[in-house]
Amino acid sequence: MRTVELFLLEGSYVGGEDGVVVELYGRTRDGTPLVARNYGFRPYFVLTEPTAGVRERLGKDPEVAELRDLSTWVEGRDRPALRVSIRHPWLVPQYRDTYRRPGDDTSVLACDIPFVHRFLYDHGLGLTIAFEAEDEPPEIAARYTIPQVVRVVTTDDHDIRPSEPFRPPLRVLSFDIENSIPTRTIFTICGVAEGGGRPPRTFRLADDRERTILERFVEVVEQDDPDVLTGYNIGGY
Repeated sequence: MRTVELFLLEGSYVGGEDGVVVELYGRTRDGTPLVARNYGFRPYFVLTEPTAGVRERLGKDPEVAELRDLSTWVEGRDRPALRVSIRHPWLVPQYRDTYRRPGDDTSVLACDIPFVHRFLYDHGLGLTIAFEAEDEPPEIAARYTIPQVVRVVTTDDHDIRPSEPFRPPLRVLSFDIENSIPTRTIFTICGVAEGGGRPPRTFRLADDRERTILERFVEVVEQDDPDVLTGYNIGGY
């Protein structure tokens, strides 16, 4: 077991044998790319003032992994509540809609935050994190193109936590798409990539066929392998 410090670049999750595994992608202090897999954190939501019938129904639901009583401060007073942990994050919206009482938006809480963000918030994590880790077995590491794949070790004495801020060398690719709004046609994709200890590169991709432009852009991204993709209004595309 060793201590790892990670500059967090992205988070995701995959299905596991008994729920989900949180995947944290980033670079260590020396710039080594690494993915950390965290086991055991379950998606959940909170029901305020649940009825006995709701408790019974949830208790018989095979998707429900745990029910925990708590008290939560809502609209100026403490209210009895029930934390409902389920096995799969993508089902939280369905449960939210099923158990939300008509006209009472506070009847279901903690249900609108994306799962990985919920993991980060609940652990008080920011951009740089630290944890104890062990290497994942070869059959799991083989699923990734990243050379280092580790499991986060969580015990009574060790848990994932914030670390002192640091900034490893990062490769950033910034691009722009020029297109016709009326015809929704792409004219060109151009950009620049720099950092990460490698020489900068620029590119301008144009062709009569939009498909060719997009295929060449994918090739540029795969060849350059940046840590960060950014650009003007790229979320709009």
